[in-house]
Amino acid sequence: IIKKKMSRLIITIIILLTFIILVVSCVDQKDDILKKLEGSLDSFFHVKDDSNPWLAVPRLSMLRRFIEQNSTAGNEQPMQNIIASYFKSLGATDLYTIPISKNVQQHAAFSSPHSSFSASNVIGLTPLHEGTGRSLLFNAHIDVVPAEDASQFVPRIVDGDKFMGRGTSDMKGGLFAVGLALEAVHSALSTHGYHLTNRVGLMSVIEEESGGAGSLASCLSPPLSTLSFDAALIPEPTDFKFFPSQQGSLWFRISIPGIAAHGATRYHGVSAIEKIPIVLSALHSLERNRTSFVRHHLSDLYPSSIPIPVPINVGVVRGGKWPSSCPDSVVLEGRMGVIPGENLTFARSQLVSALSSLPDPFLIDHPVNVSFFGAAWPPGHLSSSHPFVSSLHRYFPSSPIEAAPWATDAGYLSLFCHVPSLVFGPGVSRVAHSSSEFISLSSIRLYSRSLASFILDWVGFAPDFVPVDPSDL
Repeated sequence: IIKKKMSRLIITIIILLTFIILVVSCVDQKDDILKKLEGSLDSFFHVKDDSNPWLAVPRLSMLRRFIEQNSTAGNEQPMQNIIASYFKSLGATDLYTIPISKNVQQHAAFSSPHSSFSASNVIGLTPLHEGTGRSLLFNAHIDVVPAEDASQFVPRIVDGDKFMGRGTSDMKGGLFAVGLALEAVHSALSTHGYHLTNRVGLMSVIEEESGGAGSLASCLSPPLSTLSFDAALIPEPTDFKFFPSQQGSLWFRISIPGIAAHGATRYHGVSAIEKIPIVLSALHSLERNRTSFVRHHLSDLYPSSIPIPVPINVGVVRGGKWPSSCPDSVVLEGRMGVIPGENLTFARSQLVSALSSLPDPFLIDHPVNVSFFGAAWPPGHLSSSHPFVSSLHRYFPSSPIEAAPWATDAGYLSLFCHVPSLVFGPGVSRVAHSSSEFISLSSIRLYSRSLASFILDWVGFAPDFVPVDPSDL
């Protein structure tokens, strides 16, 4: 009996040792493969070469084509045609064009100052293969704000590193950086006989600058309405900061009443213009209260260096018809920041409430009218401890984690594509929408190189299947 037990024990130990040896061997083999793939990525980006030959004319020509397109609202389709071909070159085998349909325009979350849309969104999907690993979605908008003149659509390189032109940072340069990372990944994998095991999705959307209707339409339509992704990355210009949370925003209109009178007897009337400071004071008070809330509940996302986390800004004032008349109406239009995690409906109600009982006898009897129009972006919120954030941060360890000071399409991806979304890109936020807009070529290389390693880690890879000829058996 003792001999039998000893024999069983010995057999068990041998099996365990064999299993351990196999596991260690597999780990060593994977480490060896990773080293080879990482070496191929280094070669692709010429990491040890400071002369930037990796951005030779053929490769950089794609970014030039992006910037040459005047893809302002209503003019995006030529750019989207280029993008469709570009997505194919990045491994997308399935392409979809998603219009902003009438059904989307009737959706409760639809927001845009436009009523017709001549361009469509473009979605590209790479093959699913084994389905192991985790899927990854990239979202980028190709619409740009209007430029001061046509020269903004003539790309140029300044000081050897600044690639200048409208949309370079916001955010065609970020889209190009993602494309470079994917190009490098496919190059490395094909060199060593491997492929990505899970799906990569590519979104090129319109209307982001006007309210996000492009991303909303894409999320509500196939294939994204029927697929699930493990994470989404939006390469907006964040100066290499991680924005797992993003404030939303909405546009408002405040109509202030008055009583008209001749300027010579203005005491018979009530000047609506003179009521503006009362309204602004109430807006500033609301802004301070909301700032206090953020400081107490979201201090980890908003450092003290940001004086007003979610500002309320008045950008348009219209009032008066004649210098010799007492104005009977004034209209203020502006933007209200929406706190990450806050409902748009609640944010609107706060603004209405703040202006409902102003400390002025005339305005008590003649209250201001508050309405909302145009764009409204829902906020996005993702925990900084989410596996997607922590996994990507390992490849960008020096990047601070904060909340975005402006609205993005991340809120739409979170709410309607149901995918954890992070905003993180190589562009320069302070020059976005300006005549001096640029993106650093060296920043693109740094971003794309590290992002390529992350894609291998997150999506996973496996050896290509080589069919066996029966005659060889």
